[in-house]
Amino acid sequence: CGLCLKADSMFECGWCLADKKCLLKQHCPSPEHNWMHQGRRNVRCSHPRITK
Repeated sequence: CGLCLKADSMFECGWCLADKKCLLKQHCPSPEHNWMHQGRRNVRCSHPRITK
């Protein structure tokens, strides 16, 4: 998630449910259903996994 989190806030980094990883909103398929913004309250990531 490092590169995503370092991106300018206008690109909206968040969790993509479809790909199960941090992505910029524009790279998440069907973001209206699959994307969670890091600033939303009470949001839980399903199946988080640290790969590096």
